[in-house]
Amino acid sequence: VAALRRAGAIVLGKTNVPQLLLAQETENAVFGVTRNPWNLDRVPGGSSGGEAAALAAGLSLAGIGTDIGGSIRIPAHFCGVAGLKPTLDRWSNRGSCTAVPGQELVRAQVGPLARSAADLAVLWRALDPLAQAVEDPAVVPLPSGDPAAVRLEGLRVGWFEDDGYLAPAAPLRAAVGIARQALEAAGVVLVPYAPPGADRLIYLWLAAISADGGRTIDRQLAGEAISPQLRPSRNLLRLPRPVRLALAALLDRRGERRLAELLRVLGEKRVDDLWALTQERTEL
Repeated sequence: VAALRRAGAIVLGKTNVPQLLLAQETENAVFGVTRNPWNLDRVPGGSSGGEAAALAAGLSLAGIGTDIGGSIRIPAHFCGVAGLKPTLDRWSNRGSCTAVPGQELVRAQVGPLARSAADLAVLWRALDPLAQAVEDPAVVPLPSGDPAAVRLEGLRVGWFEDDGYLAPAAPLRAAVGIARQALEAAGVVLVPYAPPGADRLIYLWLAAISADGGRTIDRQLAGEAISPQLRPSRNLLRLPRPVRLALAALLDRRGERRLAELLRVLGEKRVDDLWALTQERTEL
């Protein structure tokens, strides 16, 4: 925000987020519900849902969000705007808050939202990583080049439309097809790509964020009622481990393998188990 102001931006204010920044619906007990401006019966996504809704409604030209597991990308998708989760530490994360401070197995990253990819590029270059690296040594001092100067002919771009875990909706497949056609027309070399371990990555993250048994989140709530979107996960986390494993075995027999695996990975971990998860993340 300070860098934006130095660049001449007019900061309108803060936008709404879901409780604990851990839901795709933007609702909390302080500011209530944020709705999708395209359809008030729908949600704007989360956790940077207020920012995406403000952009889609024409309240602002650009914004800043944070993303750990989709918190910029999901609301951008839901609201029809553009969003980017940069490579970790490409922008400074100073001043950014998280629901689980100290959890660094999968870290959140500050990133831009705007109404178009072109506007994203303007915001990105205005908040030059080289300048941020002077103030924050965690930022890698690499310059931001001009996107228009990149030669597309011969550029190799990996693509996929199904990660093998969650089947994409038909409009998403169509969008990938449109993007492929545009890239091919520009001379790009398209390379089929299969993301490694897409299913395992999700469970690894859930195992990590629940490694304290939920005590950090309970402290953050400070007695506030948990939101409806988070209540089922919190209730599962509170089940004794033997009960969760027994339920997982039952669900496995019924073919509910995803929910069974969720029950197995949730819950408190020993330090050596958390280290093993961290090593697995690094290998993936």
